[in-house]
Amino acid sequence: MKIGQMRKWLGERRFDLDPIYNLSYVGKEVLEVLVQPHHLKPFRLSATSNDLSVSQEFDPTDPRSRCWLADSKGIKDMARHIRNTFIARVAYEGSNSNKSLVRNFYRDWATELGWSDDYQTETTRLNRRPTVGPVQG
Repeated sequence: MKIGQMRKWLGERRFDLDPIYNLSYVGKEVLEVLVQPHHLKPFRLSATSNDLSVSQEFDPTDPRSRCWLADSKGIKDMARHIRNTFIARVAYEGSNSNKSLVRNFYRDWATELGWSDDYQTETTRLNRRPTVGPVQG
């Protein structure tokens, strides 16, 4: 399901979409939701009532995360794949968001992981040409 379709699906299920800063697929089956901190509890309640699970502790940079199970077949260097995929995704989200909070969130996250140089390189590359989606590494 595309992000626009996911937003529509959430709206049809009475999720309050205004407090959601950003939606981004982390893997084939995992959706990252940036939501206003004070709205986390209502979001979790809506998710639970719609048979969705929410994890605040989820780490998309951890090779043991369940989001990588569906993607792991045939990948020799999973840590490199995760790093490349993460950088491509967050650079894409940071470059294309019209919300400074989202851009800053992803930039700061990459910096905290020690990947700011890679993030900057990818955002520079993305800003030089038209973007069509995150690059899969």
